[in-house]
Amino acid sequence: MEKPMNTQGTPQNTAPATATGRRKSRGGLELLSLMALAVILVNAVTGIVRAIVSHELTVSLELPEQTEGLIPGVPARADGMMSFVIPFDELSAWAITHVLIAQALLVVGTLAAGWYLSRVISVFAEGNPLSQRASRDLSIAFWIAFGTGVAVGLNLMLGGNLVTRGLDIFEAGFGNGVTTMGSFVWLGVLGLIQVFRQALLRGQRAEDELEGVI
Repeated sequence: MEKPMNTQGTPQNTAPATATGRRKSRGGLELLSLMALAVILVNAVTGIVRAIVSHELTVSLELPEQTEGLIPGVPARADGMMSFVIPFDELSAWAITHVLIAQALLVVGTLAAGWYLSRVISVFAEGNPLSQRASRDLSIAFWIAFGTGVAVGLNLMLGGNLVTRGLDIFEAGFGNGVTTMGSFVWLGVLGLIQVFRQALLRGQRAEDELEGVI
């Protein structure tokens, strides 16, 4: 069928098709871009549910350098982080409290940051990336990620130290879950968000100047 023509002979596009295309694009972008946040959220929620149901604490600790004997019969040395599931009876109340607070803050912060990031992605999918709404929501997501990282890091550090001391494994070289690598990854993510936000602001200024010239 031929498309309906307006009075000037130009084919008219139907609004439902445009809206459908936007909905499909927006959904795909959000699914792919926010998948990392979804994984973080699931891990944190799993730890909280296990604590409530089984009275066991899920805590990540840094292994001592070149830990051996974790694989029977294989001369392999472990290095880096490992998650442990420890019964509440083996830990102090303060250790349990700090680790659970860190996990709860991670859940809340991930949900909040993910919500504002999804709004930014939606604006991009709608074809208006230089709007003030995008830069504003990205700025809010940045400060949420910053505050969440600081609060979670402090509680994980305190909780992890209390766990290692309560189990008498601190002298063996076990460390809390806050590592130098993890801290730099967090700073790198914050830096990328800020660079992206500055690019949006520069684009907005350039667009305003162009409109002024026209």
